[in-house]
Amino acid sequence: MSTSTPQQPQRKRKRVPSTATSSAPLSAIAKRKLAAAAAASLSAAPIPAPAPPSPAPKEPSPEPEKEFEAAVQDVLSSEEEETPAPAEKGKKKKAKGKASRYFAGEEWQKDELAGGEDVVMVEREEEIAVEEEEDDVQVVVQEEEEVLPAPQQGRRRKNKSSYHDSASISTWTLSPTHNLYTQPRTAASPPSVLLGLLPSETFIFSGLCTLTVLSGTLSLLGAHLRPNPSVSHPVYAPRSHPLPVLQALDAPAASARARKPSADIPTGWEKFAVVLRLEELSNGVEGWGKACPPFAGSWDDPSGEGRYGDWGIKGFFPILAPTPNLTPYLIPPSWSSALASLPGIATSSAAADEDEDEEYVDPPVALVRGPKNTGKSSFARALVNRLLSRFDNVAFLECDIGQSEFTPSGMVALNLVTSPLFGPPPTHPSLPYRAHFIGSTSPTSSSEHYLSSVHSLLSHVPPSTPLVINTQGWVRGLGASQLSSIGSMLPMHALHFSIGDDEGSFPSPAPAFAIEPVSSPESPLAARYSAADHRALALLSYFHAAPALREDGAPPERWDFSRPLCAVPPYAVDWAQAFDSVHLIAGEDVAPSEVFYTLNGSLVALVASTPSSSSSTTPSSQTSLPLTPDPPTPHGSTTLGLALIRSIHPPTRTLHIVTPVPPAQLARARTLVKGALELPVCASLDWREGAGEDGVAGTEWGRVPYLSVGGVVGEGGARRRVRRGVMRRGQFGG
Repeated sequence: MSTSTPQQPQRKRKRVPSTATSSAPLSAIAKRKLAAAAAASLSAAPIPAPAPPSPAPKEPSPEPEKEFEAAVQDVLSSEEEETPAPAEKGKKKKAKGKASRYFAGEEWQKDELAGGEDVVMVEREEEIAVEEEEDDVQVVVQEEEEVLPAPQQGRRRKNKSSYHDSASISTWTLSPTHNLYTQPRTAASPPSVLLGLLPSETFIFSGLCTLTVLSGTLSLLGAHLRPNPSVSHPVYAPRSHPLPVLQALDAPAASARARKPSADIPTGWEKFAVVLRLEELSNGVEGWGKACPPFAGSWDDPSGEGRYGDWGIKGFFPILAPTPNLTPYLIPPSWSSALASLPGIATSSAAADEDEDEEYVDPPVALVRGPKNTGKSSFARALVNRLLSRFDNVAFLECDIGQSEFTPSGMVALNLVTSPLFGPPPTHPSLPYRAHFIGSTSPTSSSEHYLSSVHSLLSHVPPSTPLVINTQGWVRGLGASQLSSIGSMLPMHALHFSIGDDEGSFPSPAPAFAIEPVSSPESPLAARYSAADHRALALLSYFHAAPALREDGAPPERWDFSRPLCAVPPYAVDWAQAFDSVHLIAGEDVAPSEVFYTLNGSLVALVASTPSSSSSTTPSSQTSLPLTPDPPTPHGSTTLGLALIRSIHPPTRTLHIVTPVPPAQLARARTLVKGALELPVCASLDWREGAGEDGVAGTEWGRVPYLSVGGVVGEGGARRRVRRGVMRRGQFGG
C-alpha cells in the first residue's frame, strides 16, 4: 500500500519579525526533510501482522493519511521544544570552533549542499520577507546579534590579539651603575646616558635619540660604526616601523682604534665591547601623528605604563621585556653575506682595524630587485649604510615611484647620501641631486617616459661614487620588461641582488646574489598600515620640514607640525613672471579656460630646465598659462620638488604656493607639471585644537572647497551594501 504526501495548505506571504523566539517559514526542502523524518518515525513503530491478500485493489483509507499528518506535527513540536533554531545551532558550533569558513556550521546545511541546491545567506535587519514559492533556494536567516559574520575570502583580517615577537627584546639587561650611567642635563648638553654592551649583546628601543660611539664597533641597520666622540647620529625608532637593533661586535684583539678608550668612559668600563652615549633628541618629528592620524601615538611608550623607569631622556623607551605589536629590524645571514661581498668592504674593515691606509677600489654598482613586501627597500638602505663605512658619499637611484626613500612618491630621483640612514623614509626627506616627475605611483601608463628618466639619471651619477639602485616591486609582465631594460643600462660589473621569488633574468656576466625576504605575514605592521598610509606620511613629512629642506641634500634638522598646511604662509607668485608653461600629464583633456580649476588645490612638480635647453625667461603679460599634455624632456630638465597650489587669484595673476623647496631653488623653476597625485584628505584638514570642529581655517564646512561633510546626497550617494555570503556547491570545501 502506498502513501502519498499530504498537500500542505497554501500560506500567504507574511512578515517574519526580528525576534529570537520567532521561527522562519519552512522552505520546500525543509518540508521534504520533515516528511522524511516523519516517515522514518512511522517505520520505526511496531509493524502489525499483514492482512490476507485481497483479490481486488482497494482505495487507500484516510487513516494512514491522518497518522502521517500527526507524525509530522509530532516532529515539528519536538523540534520546537528540544532543538534550537538553525541560527542558534550554528552559533553553538562556531563557539566550539567546528564551523566551516563561510557558513554557520550546521550539518543539515552540508546535507542539502550535497544535493545540489544553492544556499543564500541573508542578514536579518528589522524584518525579512520570505517567499515560500522558491523551491530551489533555501533561505537561512541569521540573527546579527547572535552569530558573528564569517571572515570573507580575499579580505585582510584585522589582528585584534596581541602579537609578540621574541626577537624584539633586548638581550642587554639593566644593571644600574654597572652598565648604565645617567648624565643629567647641563647648560651645554642635553640629558644623556652611557650604555655598556658586552660582545654580541643587543639593545632595542622605541622613540628617538642621538647616538655616539665612544668605544668598540657597533652594528646598526647594516652600518658598522666605530668610535668617534665628535660624530653623533640621529636614530629614529617609531613603533609604526621596524625597530633598529643595536648590536656590539666582538672586535679583534689587534683592533687598536676600535678598542681605544675615550675620556668620557667611566673607570672600569673597559670590559665592555661597546660603549655608547645616548642623548635626548627633540626636533619636532614626533608630532607627525597630528598631521597623519593613522600614525598617531607611534612615538609613545609602547608599554603604555612606563615599566622601564625614567632614564631622563624624553621620548626614549628601551625594550627590555616582552612588549606586544613590535617588529625588529633584523639582518638575516644571507643579507650579511651579501653586504660582506661588496668590493672594498672587507679590505676597508681590516685596514681600519690595523690603522692602515685603505687601498682604492672601484666603486660598486648594486641593483636590488624583488617583489613587494619582501624587504627590498630595507636591504637597499642597509647597502647604503655599509658603503658609507668605506666611501664619503653614496648615490641612491630610486626607481620605485610608489614607495620612495627620500622624496614623495611619483618621481624617479637620484640622491647623494653622506650620512647613514637610521630611520624609516619619513625621517629623511631630502632634495634630490636630480629627479624627473612621473606623476603617478606606477609607471604603467608612462613606461617610455619612466625608462628614459632612469637612463637620464644614470648618466648624471658623479664619477668615483658607488651607486645603489632600488627598483619597483612589479616583477611580472610589463614590470619584468622594465626591470630588464634598467639592468641593460648598467655596466657589466654591476652586482644584482634578488629578494624573494623574483625569477627575472640577469645579464649573464653580472654577479647575482639571491637573498631571503624578511617580510613577516604575522607582523602587526603589515595589517595596520597600508601603502597609501605610508605615502601620505612621507608626503606630510616632506611638506612640514622646517623651515625648508636643506640645499645640500641632507635630511632636515627640524620639522614643524604645530600648524596644518592650511595655516602655513604661502609664496605669492606671479605666474606670468615665474612660469613658462604647464604640463598636464595625467591623461586628461583640459580646456585652457579650465586650467585654473585643475591646478587649484593640487600637487604639482616644480621643474627647472638645464642651461643648455632653457627657454627664454622674458616676462609675459598672458592671462593664462600655455598647456601641453607631454612631460618635460628628461635630458633637458630636472625636478626640484613638489608644491601645493593652495589658491589662485586670476585678477592679479597670483598663485599661492606652499613648498619646502628652498627659496634659492625656486627661482630656477620655470615649469609646472600636474600628474595624477592627489593631496591626502588629512592634509586638507585643520587639526589644531578647537579649530577644525566647524570648518577649516575659520571657514565653515559648507564653504570649504573640495571637501564635503555628512555624505553625498543624490543618486549613488548612499553606502553600497554588498552581500558576500553567496556560495555555490563547488565553492564549499566540506
